[in-house]
Amino acid sequence: MSRISILRYSMLTAALAGLFACGSPTSERSVSDVTILANNFRCAFPEKTGKAVWLSDEKDFAATWNQALSGGLNAAPEPPEVDFTRIGVVAVFMGQRPTGGYGLALEPGLLGFEKDLAVLALRYQSPLQGAMTTQVITSPCLFMSLDKQDASRLRIVDQEGRERHLLELR
Repeated sequence: MSRISILRYSMLTAALAGLFACGSPTSERSVSDVTILANNFRCAFPEKTGKAVWLSDEKDFAATWNQALSGGLNAAPEPPEVDFTRIGVVAVFMGQRPTGGYGLALEPGLLGFEKDLAVLALRYQSPLQGAMTTQVITSPCLFMSLDKQDASRLRIVDQEGRERHLLELR
């Protein structure tokens, strides 16, 4: 791991610790409590800015899944089964990007909880400046499931601790 990577990881750890240090005590769970359902760099999401959506029922999940993962002439893969009585799905869209090298990933560490707020850290990957990249429009997305009983709101932060999205989990 390079010195810069170690520094960024240390800064993220400190930032997340700061998020959880304020207010009431938190419980922490490992990211194994979050299940990745799909991670794709070619999602059908034409907007330039990203967004995140909470999907709490099978109908919305299937519609969003099929729209995002159908690429041109290809049909979307069959969506995985989700027990929506206790599980919800969050879909995170990075937005349209001009080259390859962009992506979304779970940040190593913990999924934290504070009262009714869950905080999930994602890595927003981009190509290094000056790196050779493919000349193709990409639109990364990440579908994850998590227990919807744990919180009523979900804050998604990037690897630097900046809030990217705040969702109501209904």
